[in-house]
Order: sequence, then structure tokens, then C-alpha cells
Amino acid sequence: TINQSIIMDKETKNRLALELFNGAKSGGITLTRDGVPVKKGYSVAVSTDDTTCCSGSDQEILDCIIGFVDRISDKSDNNNVGIWYDEKENVYVLDLCRNVNTQRTATLIGWLFNQKAIYNHNKKEEVFI
Repeated sequence: TINQSIIMDKETKNRLALELFNGAKSGGITLTRDGVPVKKGYSVAVSTDDTTCCSGSDQEILDCIIGFVDRISDKSDNNNVGIWYDEKENVYVLDLCRNVNTQRTATLIGWLFNQKAIYNHNKKEEVFI
């Protein structure tokens, strides 16, 4: 069967963008495309082409997040969206990520996509690979 695109309406896009913005301000968050927070397992970025960095005023950051959600909203995959603050670079980082059950699987996917770290939702901590 062919993967059908999940088409998001404007309201869903705006709600997802606002939840990402609020999650960013509280340290970071990973959401499903439906806006449900991911709370267990491990997240790992899978599409470096879509990774976006945002900085500036709150309005500039929100506009950047809205643009990211617009770009990724109609893709046919079911990856989650994550945002976190990179203190070293002083930017918010948005990426498409996959959630898996084990650290080993997340680490292997991370290596495949040249990632520096994965996120352990169970312990709420970054794990460097």
C-alpha cells in the first residue's frame, strides 16, 4: 500500500507550532504529528535535511516554528517533531525524529543519520553517542 500524506489544516498547524514554542520555552519537547507529547522511549533525529535552527525574539522564533511546521506538515512519513535549545549555539533546534523503545536501536539510528545524541524520555535526559 502507498503511504498517504497526512494533510494538516491551518488550525492543526498553528496548534502544533504553539505547542512546540511553549515546549521549547520549558526546555524542549517531542510531539507526534497530532500534537501529543512523547513521554517514553528514545527519540532520535532522522532527517538532517529538515533540521531548522531558530533564534531571535519570541515572535521570530514562533514564525520560524510555523515555517518549519508548514514545510514538514504534508510529508508522507509519520516522524515526530522535536524542539530543544542548543546552549552552545544559542538557538532552538527543530527536527524530525523517530521514537523507538530501546537505547540500542536509537543509537544505531543516530549513527546512521550522523547524530551526536539521542533523547531518553524515560529519564528526561540527552544521551551522547
